[in-house]
Amino acid sequence: MKNRRIGIATKVFLVVVVLIVLSDAVLGVSIYRNMNKEMLGQLKKQATSLAECAAQSVDGEAFEALRTKGAESEEFSKIYNELAVFLEHGGLEYVYSLRLRDDGTPEYVADPDPEDAAAMGDDFDEEPAMREAVEGKTVAGSEITTDKWGSHLDMLPSR
Repeated sequence: MKNRRIGIATKVFLVVVVLIVLSDAVLGVSIYRNMNKEMLGQLKKQATSLAECAAQSVDGEAFEALRTKGAESEEFSKIYNELAVFLEHGGLEYVYSLRLRDDGTPEYVADPDPEDAAAMGDDFDEEPAMREAVEGKTVAGSEITTDKWGSHLDMLPSR
């Protein structure tokens, strides 16, 4: 039986092919990560802008008046309708307003979701970013999260 030997040219060729494949893989992963990071950054900018516009459209005095007035008040209707405009025309999946109760737990105030709206006073499952928003910062989620309602980037504007 004849012993076949791989020539030096073939060995060099195989090494070059392996190096090209590896470098393409590294380059592809690098490009993917950079594009993903850039797109998330742009999404955060756009979401921050929308969230801040929605927050600024809410009358602060009317919002505070809701502590003593209920969901049947004129102030509630005004806030609800302002948020509904952002929900309908802003390309948003959800928009709602929150506040802290006297004991520090968050509750929904106005939620214009046409299918599954939270009632005024319903508990809100607190998230760490929500605390930052209460402290006066507009907070963008650090990543897109997926839960039973879908995939979202959370934005918490503060006023």
